[in-house]
Amino acid sequence: MKKLLYFLPLIALISCNDISTLENENEKLKKQLTEIKLENDSLVDIIRGLLILNEELENKKQVEITKQKNQTQGLLYNGSIKVVTTKTGYDPYNNDKLWLPSITLMFENVSNNTIDDMIEIKAIFIDNSKKEQLSEDYQLLTTSSRPFISQTKKQITLKSNVGWYFVDKQDVSVHIFVDNVKYKTFKIKNEEFTGRI
Repeated sequence: MKKLLYFLPLIALISCNDISTLENENEKLKKQLTEIKLENDSLVDIIRGLLILNEELENKKQVEITKQKNQTQGLLYNGSIKVVTTKTGYDPYNNDKLWLPSITLMFENVSNNTIDDMIEIKAIFIDNSKKEQLSEDYQLLTTSSRPFISQTKKQITLKSNVGWYFVDKQDVSVHIFVDNVKYKTFKIKNEEFTGRI
């Protein structure tokens, strides 16, 4: 019995040391757990941000695909306006007696709404043989005072102010822009054109 009583304080001392060590280890583990939770929260925020960014990029991609699809079908202005037909040539009927490169575009409002926003159609004429920009022309397709009624057509003619006294194998093209966004490039046909389709 004396031997057992002798070891009891030693056991109690060892137990106190073990408890203190365990408490220290427990505190360390709590700190590590807190750090891991913070890192986890940070990673969750980063992943959430990346998912949002990815979704925005996908939406932009879909908008661009829709836009390109619309343009190949001649659709403009969010699919509300369609380019029905175009005609190009040289207009000899002007004051300078020059044959001016020109293009006429026929548009149709394919939507069910009247469009009265200001929509600018711009043409940039290029002499391809010289890689020279000849001139620009623009017209407003629609405005609040000149609305585009649903299911109707409108045509506009755009002309270069630089031309020739005769037409003989000229190599001219015209870049068409709708509200400063490029729509399409057309080759100007080497023939007389009065400017109406």
